[in-house]
Order: sequence, then structure tokens, then C-alpha cells
Amino acid sequence: MLKSPAKVNLGLQIVGRRSDGYHLLESLFWPLNFCDDIELEPAPSNSVELLWTSDAPVPFPSLLQNEGNLVGKLMLGNFGWKPKNPWRIVIRKRIPLGGGLGGLSANVGTVLRFFVENGELSLETAAQLCQRIGADVLFFLNPAPSWITGTGEKISRLKVSSELLHELFFLLLCFPKGTSTPALFKVYRESQKVFSNPYDFPTQTDLNWPGFISFCSSTRNDLEKIAGEHYPLIESALLLLRQTKSIYSGLSGSGSTCFAVFKDLEDRQKGAKVLEAFCRDHQCRIVFTSSFVQQDQSAWSSS
Repeated sequence: MLKSPAKVNLGLQIVGRRSDGYHLLESLFWPLNFCDDIELEPAPSNSVELLWTSDAPVPFPSLLQNEGNLVGKLMLGNFGWKPKNPWRIVIRKRIPLGGGLGGLSANVGTVLRFFVENGELSLETAAQLCQRIGADVLFFLNPAPSWITGTGEKISRLKVSSELLHELFFLLLCFPKGTSTPALFKVYRESQKVFSNPYDFPTQTDLNWPGFISFCSSTRNDLEKIAGEHYPLIESALLLLRQTKSIYSGLSGSGSTCFAVFKDLEDRQKGAKVLEAFCRDHQCRIVFTSSFVQQDQSAWSSS
């Protein structure tokens, strides 16, 4: 059983735009121990089945099977590579769709990682495939706290203190509907907003509590205001989250998931209480989670 982790964006600053229209971003990606489960076994023919787990917070909409999803496309060779032999793949999903948590990208990144570890695919080829498939996929080939720049393809893996890694407590607020990333970026582009100034993130320095708190106090998500205007529940949720004793609260990526980070479990529990009525009225669900920590990071230290 493979674990396919979600991520949150701690901040999402838009610092420019390329000539082809793609926006240049900066964000701290943090992997979460909120995972889809993936099973792979040799089979007479390729098949990719997706289903919601019984404990999925928002188990809809319907999931696309086989070539209807990224893993199915990968297995059919749509991205320029496919395994030598066929596999049956079952993906049991918890991570909401359209929530800014990277679930589908995580699935294909996790499957590519499996083939690398089993010697069927080189790490270099896997990285090339990731960039071909989607901006977030490369991060999920090696899901560790990372400073992300460019259009999402430039990744600086961070050295994070063990204390910080194990003492962050996350609260996710999952909505029954996702947001449209292209639509929000289109509105952002048409608004002609001034780009954010690049953040000089100390990627060569170990990230500890003081550095983390300093970053959280200075970053923001440049899509939050636009998302809140188009999805009023997001604006309401963020107002509530910012009444809690969180280190940081915000929108993950382009949404729809809102989240808060706590240093204290009791503060997180109190934060959930603040959201109880909101969740009841709007069919939202709260997920408690922590940092995703790989068991063996050494083989992936340079990826």
C-alpha cells in the first residue's frame, strides 16, 4: 500500500508573468499526512480504478476511471512512457478534488515514484515526465517541505528541524465543491494587480521554529481576495480561521480548501469549535492532520 500525500501552500505570491502568459509563483509547499491509498499489482492488462474511501471528508464528485485520470493516461503512454508490463492500480481517495491540495498530482507522482524504486524508470526520466504532466507533480515525486518558484517547476527541498516537522498541527476545512484555478488566474490577470515582491527565502539554511514563524507572519496568498469574491464561503471561512490562535491560516493554492496551522493541539481543538456551526450550515468538513514524513529520505535527497 502506497501513501499519496496531500500538500498545502503556505502562502502563494505571484511575482511576475512569462511572455506565454504563465504566472511566476512563490510558495512554501508542505506535505501532509492526509493521504490517498494506492495499490499496484501485476495484471493481464492495465486498469486504473478510483474510489472514495468511507472516511473521505467530501466523497464527490464521481471519479474518472482508467484513461479519464492522470494515472490512467500515464499507464497508456500518453506522456511518452509506459511500464513494460501491465498493472492493476486501485486508488482509494480521501483528498478532495479541486481543493488546492494536489490530490491527483500526488497520485501520479506516487505511482512514478513506485516505478523508480522498482527499477523500471530512472529518476531523471521520472522528473521529465512530471514536468510534462503538470506543475505540481514533480513535488510529489519526493514530497518534502519545499520552496517552489517559477511556474511551479523549480523546487528547493528544505532541511527542516525535526522539532518543527513533528510539532506542526494542521486543520483543513474541506468544501463540498472545488474552485476553478484557470478562472481565478484569469480574473487575477485581468485585474492588472501589481505583482508581489519576490521573497528572499533562506533555502540554504535549516528551517526551524523562529524561521518558520517569521515566514508565516510575512507571507500571503495573492489569490485569496479574488477567491473570496467569487466563492463567498471561502471569505467567511478565512475570517473564522483568523479568529483562532493559529500560526498561519489561509487558502491552499487557488482553493477551495482553507486551513490553519497550530503549534498547540489544544489551540487546534478550540479552533475546530469556532468552525462547528459554519460546517453544519454549509456541509463543510474538518480534517486534522500533521506533516507527512517519508520513512527513507536518503535516496531522494537530490531529487
